[in-house]
Amino acid sequence: MSNSGIELNFDADIIRTHDFGLTAQFNIAHNSNKIVELADHNDIKGTSLANYGTGPINILREGEPIGAFWLYEYQGINPETGRMEYVDHDGDGQYSDDADRIIAGSPFPLFTYGLNVGLRYKRWDFNFFLQGSQGNKIYNLSNMRNMSYSQGMNIEKRAWEYSWKEGADNSNASFPKITNTNSGRYSTRFLEDGSYLRLKNITLAYNVPVRHFFSGLRVFVTAQNFLTLTKYSGVDPEVNSKGGDIDASIDHLSYPNVKTASIGATVNF
Repeated sequence: MSNSGIELNFDADIIRTHDFGLTAQFNIAHNSNKIVELADHNDIKGTSLANYGTGPINILREGEPIGAFWLYEYQGINPETGRMEYVDHDGDGQYSDDADRIIAGSPFPLFTYGLNVGLRYKRWDFNFFLQGSQGNKIYNLSNMRNMSYSQGMNIEKRAWEYSWKEGADNSNASFPKITNTNSGRYSTRFLEDGSYLRLKNITLAYNVPVRHFFSGLRVFVTAQNFLTLTKYSGVDPEVNSKGGDIDASIDHLSYPNVKTASIGATVNF
C-alpha cells in the first residue's frame, strides 16, 4: 500500500496593538492512498453485513484506495413491479456480486482543512475554529433501513407515503413496494457526498478587572459543533460506525457529535 500527500500550515499574527489583536492559523492536507499489491492479486472483501442486504460494502482491490465502496449501480424503481433495479453490467439478466458490482467511490477525502481565528479587543476575547472535509463518500446504511420492510422495524413516515403502491400513480414513488421480503442490495442509492464544513468551537470571553483575593477572572460562553454545512442527509457527516479502515465511512445509526453550549469562569489566585 502506498500513501503520499502534502500538508500546509499557515500561522499569522495579523494585528497586534495594546488594545486590539488578530491572529489566524490555517492548515490544509491532502493524502493519496492506494493498494499496490495483494496476496495472489486477489480482492479482499470487507465484512459481510446482513443488516439490510447481503455481502460487504467495502473492498480491498489493487489500484484502489483502502476500503473503496464496492456496490451495485442503482438504476431506479421498476414502474411495473415496484422493485429496485440495478445496472446488469454483464448483461446476463441476473445480479451477481463479482460481475455487477462497481468501485463507486472512496471513503477518504480529497483534502481536509481547518481555520482558527482569535480576536482580542481590550478585555474581550473572541475565538472560533472551523473544520472541514471535502470529497469523501459516506454509505448511509441508516437510510437503507427504511427499505428493509421484512425486518419488522419502525420506518420513517415518508417510506410509506412515497412507496410504490399497486394501482396508484407511482410517478413520484421514491421507495419500493412494501412487501414482507427483502430485495435490497448494497448500492449507489445510499452512497452520499460526505463533505462538510463545521464550526467546531466558538468562544466569547471577558477578562474582568480584579484587585483583591485573586489575580485574574475570566468569564466566557462557548459552544461546540454549533453549525455544520453539508449535503449529507444523515445526522452527522463525521461517522464511521464499523470502525477500522476496511469497513470505513459507513453510517449505521451512529450517535452524532453532540452540540453543546456552556457558560463558565476561570479564576486565577
